[in-house]
Amino acid sequence: MYQLRELTLQNQDKEKRILVIDFDDPTMDIVSEFLMTDATLLNAVVLDDINAVLNEGRETVETSGNRCGLLIGKEYTEIYDLFADLEDAHSLASYCIKTTLLRTLIVDWLHELAEFKKERE
Repeated sequence: MYQLRELTLQNQDKEKRILVIDFDDPTMDIVSEFLMTDATLLNAVVLDDINAVLNEGRETVETSGNRCGLLIGKEYTEIYDLFADLEDAHSLASYCIKTTLLRTLIVDWLHELAEFKKERE
């Protein structure tokens, strides 16, 4: 379904290693982008929003981060690119994902990211 890989970014004499997630299905590029940017930024908040829909009876929750917006429903969540309407921006296609799968991916990603950072301390 997906692979994790380490990527080295270099800017002049500075180097930084980051963890990247790539899905086998290229239509899921926005999911990768969401996990690497906004899920990390919003981790507890977005999980609370998903849990509110899955467990607390909320119909839907709409939220956004810096790059992606989410329309969270009980069965499916739409992840869409906030850059879609910007001229000259590289935008990604929206993707609908099962809400329970998205929750699992967020939890797994945050765990993998924590382990990645822990190994580099």
